[in-house]
Order: sequence, then C-alpha cells, then structure tokens
Amino acid sequence: MAVGISIPAVALEYTDNSGVMTVTLPDEYLILTEKNLSHNTDALKSWGHSVDSFKRLMNDKNIFLYAVDGKGDNQFQLKCWDSDVAATIGDLSSLGGDGLTDAMAAIGEGIAEGEGNLLESSVVSQSGQPFFRFTVNVGSFCYVQYLTVCGGKFYSMVYYNSTAELTDAQRQTAESVFATVKVNGGSSTGLFNSNNIATVILLGVGILAAVCGVVWVIMTIVSDIRRRRSEPDEIVPDRIEMRRK
Repeated sequence: MAVGISIPAVALEYTDNSGVMTVTLPDEYLILTEKNLSHNTDALKSWGHSVDSFKRLMNDKNIFLYAVDGKGDNQFQLKCWDSDVAATIGDLSSLGGDGLTDAMAAIGEGIAEGEGNLLESSVVSQSGQPFFRFTVNVGSFCYVQYLTVCGGKFYSMVYYNSTAELTDAQRQTAESVFATVKVNGGSSTGLFNSNNIATVILLGVGILAAVCGVVWVIMTIVSDIRRRRSEPDEIVPDRIEMRRK
C-alpha cells in the first residue's frame, strides 16, 4: 500500500506497493491507505467502519488508495489486481489498434449490461501508457474509470462525483488528477490479439466484476456521508471538514 498522511500540507505522490502506478493528489483530500487507517479512526467511524473493516474492504476491492474531499463530493480510488486476463494481455501497450478497440468494446459492453449507463468510452494515453477511459452514470452519481494493464496486472484510477450528471468542472477534476499518473512498470507481452474472441469476452466479464465493486463502495460511503451530514447532532470529524446541510 502507498504511504500517506491524513491531510498533506502540499500535493504529494502516492504509489502502489509494486511501484508501478504513481499519482499526485490535491492537498485538500483525505488520503486513506492501509498503512494510515489507524490515524483516521474518526473518519472511518463516521462511515460506520473500524480500521479492520475498512482494511478488509480495501483488500477485497483491490484498493490501494482511497481519497475524498472535505464534503464528499469528489472521490478517487486507485486499484491494482492480478487476474488470468491481465496475465494473458501482458500490457496494453503491446496491443495493436484493433486489439485495443476490441478489448475496450468488450469491457464497455460488460459495463452497459451492469447497473451503470455507459456514456462514453475512449482510449487515452498517459506517460506513454494506453488507458481505457469509461464514463458511466449510475443514477444518483457518475464515475470515470481509467483502466490499463501493465506487467500482467490491472491498474485503475476511478473518479466519482455525488450528482446525477457529470459536470464539466467534475470532468476536469478527474482529468487533472489523471494527468499526474505515471506508469513505471516494464511491459509484459501476453497472448492477446484482436482475433482472440474468447479472451475479449473474458476480459469484459472480469472488468465488469471490478466495476461492480467500485459502485458498491461508492454507494455505501457516499450515502453514509449524506446521511450523517443531515443529522444535526452528529459530531463531524474536523479532518474531513464535512458540512451539514
């Protein structure tokens, strides 16, 4: 897990355990990692979690960093996980144009069949690494997921808001953090190609499961933030600066 503090004085870089994916987050965010959970017990308690339960949630959902701003309106997850699909692909940078297009289409189809409404999908590049960008509406909120495969593992940065529509300002928030992402792992050549239909289908199923996990975390934490902000007698931890309605 990355090492961070509750509210850093300046924007700081955070890196996954293997040192592959690095991101810089704004200084107004509460940054939660496995190593600093014990220093943020008030925030966890306000969400109905203990250190152990939130650590289990992070491990179960492959989250190595969770970040939320003071009002809970803008949130990020950074994720990393192994799978046979990722091992088969090896690295998105090794795929040709048709391979990237087919893989993105399979993932998008899986998202569209889930709880969310896929609004947009595209291939974007950051620090020389291709990512799939998916913009999804889930009714009461939206999320933007940036997904890649590097060194035989999935890496994902997910931004989500707390409104039914994704505004231009919120989209810019997601893009500004994504622009800081660095991918430092060596490439790994897998077996995937644009003619491997079975792998494309498997890819879509695997990513859908990951996306559903993202949605579950979003729904539970955002709804709890909203509920507790509406309770007039609730003692709000200063470190996350929540405002009552």
